[in-house]
Amino acid sequence: MLRVLIMLCFAFSIVPFLPAQKLLEKMGAIETNFKLTSANVPLAINTQYIIERGTGRDVRQSGFAGGYTSQEFFLVFTLSEPTLVTRERLNGPTYNVTFYDKEGKLLARIGRHLIAISNQDDGAGDWFCYSLSLRSIPFALLDITARVEITIL
Repeated sequence: MLRVLIMLCFAFSIVPFLPAQKLLEKMGAIETNFKLTSANVPLAINTQYIIERGTGRDVRQSGFAGGYTSQEFFLVFTLSEPTLVTRERLNGPTYNVTFYDKEGKLLARIGRHLIAISNQDDGAGDWFCYSLSLRSIPFALLDITARVEITIL
């Protein structure tokens, strides 16, 4: 009985020292460590992660109107400067996104719309959050990806 009491005291004494789980982790996000570049110049990334989100599409065809939803994975990252697009071009331009392994070997290239989720000018400085759909990119490929090149078309 004394042994159980000592173990319980020990367990409760270390709980305050355990790190709290981040909000992104609670939502199922996976932190990534890709080297993100544009025109072969590294981007100053604040955070980057992959997260699953629901997406919806409206279908209107021949008098039929409906829609559907699906789950999709996105690479989300934040920058402190509008390196990829100017403020006037948020939510518009199409990009080539190229995936490379650690030896620089081309793994895949896709065309995508890079969606600016938001930008914030809070007086202390701007930050820009972007979301890139990973639809049709196998996770086995992401597992060996070291660098992601984003190029404006």
